[in-house]
Amino acid sequence: MNMGKPGGKEGKNKMIRKRETCIDVLEGCAIFFVVLYHSTFYSFNFLAENNPRYYLLYYIRAIFSTCVPLFFFANGYLLLGKEFNLKKHIFKMMKLLIVTAAWGIITLLRYLLTVGEYSSIFDLMSTISGGELTAINHLWYMGTLISIYIFFPILKITYDKNKKVFYYRLFFI
Repeated sequence: MNMGKPGGKEGKNKMIRKRETCIDVLEGCAIFFVVLYHSTFYSFNFLAENNPRYYLLYYIRAIFSTCVPLFFFANGYLLLGKEFNLKKHIFKMMKLLIVTAAWGIITLLRYLLTVGEYSSIFDLMSTISGGELTAINHLWYMGTLISIYIFFPILKITYDKNKKVFYYRLFFI
């Protein structure tokens, strides 16, 4: 990390994180793949029709589906390179949970108003906590990210203390 010049009105030194070009490129590809994956309206069912074009489209779509693992790899790489603070990590997970729950509530209320249904607060909480997910399917990524963050401290400790055990766990995960 590079030390920055005294920042702002406080006059304190701020840590400026050096950008990692390869990670930025990886995340850029992942963003591009997400957009392309979700904006495809062509048929790629090669089982329905024996057309070489469908095979090509199917393989292209498979490449685009790597967008989520690319984001997870980039996030994990950046997290493993940082100094670990369990208190900050737990705070970050709580913040993600609160933001996800808030967006889940907003989405469900909007959905209920749109379709004209009414639901009890208990039904809403059940839906948000893992019940019927039809109205909040778009939040699956946040739930997956929080799940990964739950197990991250174990990976980070083994990464810092014993690389052989880390690679062993990573292989079996």
